[in-house]
Amino acid sequence: MTLQQQLHELAEQRSEISVTLSFNTHRTHPDSAQDSIMLKNIVNEAKQSVILQFDKKKAQPILDRLDRLINQVDVRHNLESLHAFVNAESTAIVRSPWSLDKNSITIGERFAIAPLLKMANRNYEYYILVLSKNTTQVFRVIADKVIDEVKNEHFPFENPLFIPEAVRRSDARTVDNHVREYFNHVDKGVVELNKASGMSFLVVSLEENYTVLQQVADRKGIYLGHSAIDYNHVAPHELAKQAWDKVSQIQHQERAQAIEQLMSGVSQGRVLTDLQEIYRASINGNAELLIVHEDFQQAVTKIGEQEIKLIDKKDSSPMDYDIISAIAWNIRSKNGRVIFTQQDQLKDLGNIALLTRY
Repeated sequence: MTLQQQLHELAEQRSEISVTLSFNTHRTHPDSAQDSIMLKNIVNEAKQSVILQFDKKKAQPILDRLDRLINQVDVRHNLESLHAFVNAESTAIVRSPWSLDKNSITIGERFAIAPLLKMANRNYEYYILVLSKNTTQVFRVIADKVIDEVKNEHFPFENPLFIPEAVRRSDARTVDNHVREYFNHVDKGVVELNKASGMSFLVVSLEENYTVLQQVADRKGIYLGHSAIDYNHVAPHELAKQAWDKVSQIQHQERAQAIEQLMSGVSQGRVLTDLQEIYRASINGNAELLIVHEDFQQAVTKIGEQEIKLIDKKDSSPMDYDIISAIAWNIRSKNGRVIFTQQDQLKDLGNIALLTRY
């Protein structure tokens, strides 16, 4: 299951008791040995909160799943943080290459999916399309690590129209037509993968090949961008590092552009910074672009279908409503954009700002 699919599944789940555990972990031994102790401690803390808030009959399935969670996490595979989502019917575990400002436990009717939204926002999971005029490969990648090579009816693909003979290749028009036909076939395979996974593609190729691909592409938006191929460094792990450097660069530029777009809406009266107003707009579909500072959190209590009450940080508890997750998912599910950033341009408006549709 891809991150996008897992995010959608977790966001749509509703249960009387939904427990989210998020805590920092370690990539390497012996530091990762501490993670087992941390997991036990945070599980015990979560169990105590569940016991205090719910009767035993309702709580027992959750308590049982939390107990089993301790043995389900293999600390040898940990990254910078781990997120566990537990209700009476299911348990999901997601590892992240980004650390947290602090560990947290959230208990409510829905999961606290903000960490997954941040991961999806960073294109944490994507494809590398290695494109040439005679062969094409696709790799599924998480950050800078290759997970596997895609092997299906579309990939890997060798160009059946490739013209190896120098004489025939001298016919520029024939070659150009064949290349376009080949790249069109590649693009159709890319579109199918995107429909199934929701993931985007970073193209590693010669510049001229990327240009032609963009000319024939049906949906240009599913391509994150391009990185020039170095045929001396085409091992999968080398491609992944190269691609992630480029993806990170593209994301930084996109975040800066998004902030500029939002700031331009201030003079039009289309920017909201009040959390109550932002929440209401997210419910009503009047949200085009939400930008949230990476570390911003705000505990609230729901006091109506569209009303919330802010809670001072020192008075917050695991039972408080995860308002950032709720707002971000409301907007994302209604085809709005959500950006998490550490860039300081947002600070002029505060920790959270929304560009409305109208």
